[in-house]
Amino acid sequence: MSKQVLIAEPLENAVSDGGKPQPLRLCVSCQAPVTTPFCGHCGRKVQQHSVMFDTAVHTVQILMNIDGRWRRTLRDLFIRPGQLLQLYLNGQRHLYANPVLMLLVLSSLTLALTEFLKVDYYQYSSDERLVELIQSITMFSGYISVVSNLITAMLSRALFPGTLWSERFVILTYASVFSGLISFPLLLVAYLLGHDLSNSYLSWVGLLSACWIYWSLQPSVKRVIQIFVLNFVVFMLFFTLLGIGAGIYVVAEDLLAPLQHLPQLLNPEPLY
Repeated sequence: MSKQVLIAEPLENAVSDGGKPQPLRLCVSCQAPVTTPFCGHCGRKVQQHSVMFDTAVHTVQILMNIDGRWRRTLRDLFIRPGQLLQLYLNGQRHLYANPVLMLLVLSSLTLALTEFLKVDYYQYSSDERLVELIQSITMFSGYISVVSNLITAMLSRALFPGTLWSERFVILTYASVFSGLISFPLLLVAYLLGHDLSNSYLSWVGLLSACWIYWSLQPSVKRVIQIFVLNFVVFMLFFTLLGIGAGIYVVAEDLLAPLQHLPQLLNPEPLY
């Protein structure tokens, strides 16, 4: 049984270049002999780094999409969002980054920024358990946005004539991405100006910026307002329902707390 090769190891000095022998190695991926930095059979790089390094680089490549799709998407969202949406919906999705992935990444970055700036969205609640539950819900705000966009897409058929619900979902998600791109720097500006970050008017500017995406497809003030209001109401209702569920959980936990001592009451320990 041949020994499995995990790294590219030199085999022999069989190839010479100008009289100087060059080490012959085995490719990590296909085990073909190679003498160059890249395998001529499968194209994989011969020199390997640590698993942690490769994993980190691969993660960055996935999130930032080094092939240029993120840069192209960010540029066209600001300059020509209508063209971006038309090309994406017409099947040329390889040109642009996935809107759901972009939304989740931006939501994570915004959440990290709010934690760094110590934004207190729960100052009006005195129950620590409820605050912790709401904070946990807020951590998944990106996923909440995805779900609310999905619900809005199903409810907004009349607002986007001649479109499928999946196409409406893409439009709404790209609008959320654009809103996140505007809200992120505005949050920093509000912090530098000393505003209450939980109630700053700049946060509304970020939310309203999504109307730019809606307008690029349908230049109608009435239609843009209707789409914005519907999407905002659906998101707030969904988030509120989750908050109400968290409150019910806290109340139920208080009401059922005495039942924890019921086994001891039914089976008291003997005094002797």
